[in-house]
Amino acid sequence: MSRLLESIHRHLRLRLIIWLFVVPAPPLLLTVWFAQQGYSNLETEQKDAQQALAIRALDTLDRILYERYGDARVFAQLPVVRALETDRIAEVAEAVVTTYAPYYALIVVADRKGIIRAVNPVDGSGRSISSGKLIGQSVSGQPWFEQALAAQSVSVEDLHNDPLAGQVYGQEGAVVMTFSAPIRGGKVKGQGGEVLGVWSARIPERAIAHALEGESNRSGHAGNVRMALFTKDGHRVAGAFQSPGRDGLGSN
Repeated sequence: MSRLLESIHRHLRLRLIIWLFVVPAPPLLLTVWFAQQGYSNLETEQKDAQQALAIRALDTLDRILYERYGDARVFAQLPVVRALETDRIAEVAEAVVTTYAPYYALIVVADRKGIIRAVNPVDGSGRSISSGKLIGQSVSGQPWFEQALAAQSVSVEDLHNDPLAGQVYGQEGAVVMTFSAPIRGGKVKGQGGEVLGVWSARIPERAIAHALEGESNRSGHAGNVRMALFTKDGHRVAGAFQSPGRDGLGSN
């Protein structure tokens, strides 16, 4: 388990930074003595709460990403996927996005030439999406596709604006992480078989934000601590928490 996690971390270029803000408490009529005596204890408690919450949040995100990494490896080798059976792949993709909601926004399967053969027909809530217009499009040359073709396992792309997700969900749903795995045929002399295509799943940024929200809500200090999530280049993940009155901090 630890070795696989280390492998995932090497693949992932995304570095998630938890930025914690302490929300000021409402004004209270306190004596000067109480304020002076209680300040150091309160400061220590707040720091401890921040650290504990950050650790839990990062553990949750690690688990979510680890599971998506494993999903890509498994689903790319299902018999119906390897056979590129379009209708049955769509059924599998539909089951994945609904079963594992909200962690999947869009699943795309393209053949070796980069032609999209199948897309999930519904979203995580079971509502139909405009996936039909993606069928037949070429993704040859796109980074996620080319990287997956050359990969021995799963290729991961950081949070980015994805044109395919944008076509389906609009600009607000275009920011995703991409987990892509090569679809391989039968093994030849102990080696992986010929690459037949690519299974690619898109994880919406809102799923990451919801994970942080869940950890904050479970915290005993949820009313005092808010979180914002930043990528390694300093861009804030939309939908993550910010402290009231500081909306400009870390915005894109």
